[in-house]
Amino acid sequence: PPPTFLTPTGDDTNFIRLQDGLGFGGTKDMPRLFIPASMEYCNAGVMDKTFRTGDLLPGEYLERFTIKSLEVWGCGGEDAIKNGLEAREEKRTLTDAAIYNARKIKDKSTLVEDINLINTSLYKHKEEARGRAEFKVDEKHGGYAIERGQ
Repeated sequence: PPPTFLTPTGDDTNFIRLQDGLGFGGTKDMPRLFIPASMEYCNAGVMDKTFRTGDLLPGEYLERFTIKSLEVWGCGGEDAIKNGLEAREEKRTLTDAAIYNARKIKDKSTLVEDINLINTSLYKHKEEARGRAEFKVDEKHGGYAIERGQ
C-alpha cells in the first residue's frame, strides 16, 4: 500500500510511547498504533486526538494486524546503543527495587492505617468488655478471660 501521512492535530501530545512495545497517538492505555514487544496482536485505530483521522491499514483489515516484515532504522552509532542499553538496565534495576520495596512492609502501623482498621467497629467488643465484672485482663495470653462463678 502507498504510505499515508497523518499530521498532528494539536489537540493532544501523545506522540510516542515506549512501554511494553511501541505506540503512537491514542491514549496511554490504548495507542492508535501499537506494536507490543512480543510483536503479536498489533493494533491500528482509525482516529485519535493526536493525529488526523485516516486509515492506517488497507481496507481489508480491521484494527488488528500481524507484522510480516519490519525495517528498523537507528541513528547515533555504537555510543548511542551503549548508552541506550545502560539506561534500559538502570531503569529495570530501579523498577525491580521499587517492586521489592513495595512488597516489603517496613512499618506495619502504616499498613494498619492504610486499611483503616483503627476507626472501624472491628475491635469494638474489647472496649465494650472493659469494666465488666465477668471480664478480666489475661496478661499471660494477651487478651481477656471470663471469670465464671462456681
